[in-house]
Amino acid sequence: MAVTDRQIREAVATKVTSLTTTGARVYPNRMHPFDSTALPGLRVFVDRDDVSVDGAAFPHIQQHRLMLVIEALATATADLDDTLDLISKEVETALSSGFLI
Repeated sequence: MAVTDRQIREAVATKVTSLTTTGARVYPNRMHPFDSTALPGLRVFVDRDDVSVDGAAFPHIQQHRLMLVIEALATATADLDDTLDLISKEVETALSSGFLI
């Protein structure tokens, strides 16, 4: 069974939910509106899915190269860059152990 972009996006969103800085404010789509009460938070979305077909194999094999984006959002304050750096570190740590779908 093929794994869909949505399944990957939701698995990653689950993996980065409950981080110290962003908590449960993780949304697996790019269109979720954020207001100041919902920050800091994360959006997880697919930016691009490039597909190539290996025509030499039978049955034909599709290879997908997925660009997944985890966008960190925070309130613009004097320590904005520090907050975003911290969120980035937390996300990288959470994803470093991998995930299963």
